[in-house]
Amino acid sequence: MSHRSSGGNGIIAPRRGLPGMRRKLAGSSSLTVAFLGGSITEGAGASEPETASWRALTGVYLQSVYEGRQLRCINAGVGGTDSSFGAHRLAEHVFHEGEPDLLFVEFSVNDGDGREESVRGMEGIVRQCRRLNPDMDLVFIYTAADKNLTGYKPFNIAVHEEVAGYYGIPSVDCAAGVYAMIQAGQLDWKQCAPDGYHPLDEGHALYAAFVRRYLEQALLGDCSPGEPAAENLLPPVPLDRCNYEYGAMLDCSFASYSLDFRVGQLPPGEPLMNWRFSTVHAWTDNPAAASALR
Repeated sequence: MSHRSSGGNGIIAPRRGLPGMRRKLAGSSSLTVAFLGGSITEGAGASEPETASWRALTGVYLQSVYEGRQLRCINAGVGGTDSSFGAHRLAEHVFHEGEPDLLFVEFSVNDGDGREESVRGMEGIVRQCRRLNPDMDLVFIYTAADKNLTGYKPFNIAVHEEVAGYYGIPSVDCAAGVYAMIQAGQLDWKQCAPDGYHPLDEGHALYAAFVRRYLEQALLGDCSPGEPAAENLLPPVPLDRCNYEYGAMLDCSFASYSLDFRVGQLPPGEPLMNWRFSTVHAWTDNPAAASALR
């Protein structure tokens, strides 16, 4: 099964749209929107991640669209994580927090240079979502970095688009928008993101504007989705049969450790880990230490 982008402009590929969120415009129930990604989704670079990040700004816009409704946003961004880990984190960091109506997925910067692993991660996220909640909508977000500001489709984004096209997932290519602005002399990327990855407030606002442009089209526009609502959203034949649809994280109690390991509670912000979630971890500073799953 394949999907063609319809009405795209180089930044937006609408595909089947957001039929679930569009139907819910007429309702009155509460909504849950989740953001799964790396440090950019978490809010790195923004002066205040909970108000100035693209994630936070997108949540504010959606709240204005669904005015008068309770709209809960789940921040499942974790710095330095890729889509493979995202597929394994999805159940605990997203679905255990609430059943989402809409999920944004952002891993194009953090995924590596292996197509197979990237497909397995992104496809695992999609298939897991559609198995657990067939009515939820998804959007892939591609943020900018030095490696993907080119005049052609960068490798990681092309791989993610392969998954998006197969499953009809709409995508917003912020990197393409940033590149076009740089070429037009409208943006200084190094001022926008001094480290080449994490945008300051200006960059987060720009990403949010690209996302909002798509949401306005998908939720409030007159155009119909690019694919029929009755299609098979979970095709029996995946792109990669080894995808991480059933990926999950195991508690560290499922492993045994040598005496050089310590096991205990690490609070958020502890420099031993890049993790907002307060949970039990196993750690060691001895490279010869050993662990094994039981």
